[in-house]
Amino acid sequence: MKRRYLCAIMAKTLVALIGAGCFTPAARQPRDAVHTAEVRDVLHQWRDAFVAGNLDGVMALYSEHFSARGKDRAAITRDLEEMMRDGHAHDVRVNVDIAAISGDDRRVSVRPIALCTQTGSDTLRLDLARETNGWRVVDMDSK
Repeated sequence: MKRRYLCAIMAKTLVALIGAGCFTPAARQPRDAVHTAEVRDVLHQWRDAFVAGNLDGVMALYSEHFSARGKDRAAITRDLEEMMRDGHAHDVRVNVDIAAISGDDRRVSVRPIALCTQTGSDTLRLDLARETNGWRVVDMDSK
């Protein structure tokens, strides 16, 4: 009797927490720590290449299927190349360690990624998909 009562209370509490947005079911998180570690590794590679002004290193992490706000991979390559060439990224600081990862074992969304320079700051959202060659950036947005 007590066991059924406790199970009923736990179920009601779980439903209330989900409804209030206080609890995210595990299915929305990467399935295991390996996927999270893999995604974090890609984020650190992206940050290190971006801060170093290594366009090839950054673009190696973008999917051939990348598309964001009507821009494909070639367009974002041109944008980043221009930004790096003009020195807009020379003093950039990137914080990926505060970013939360949500999604599943095929596609994740990572936010916020904080970018700071002497001239201003921005936050990014990166979406990554698991491809045959690992996790790759497939979409991005800034706030």
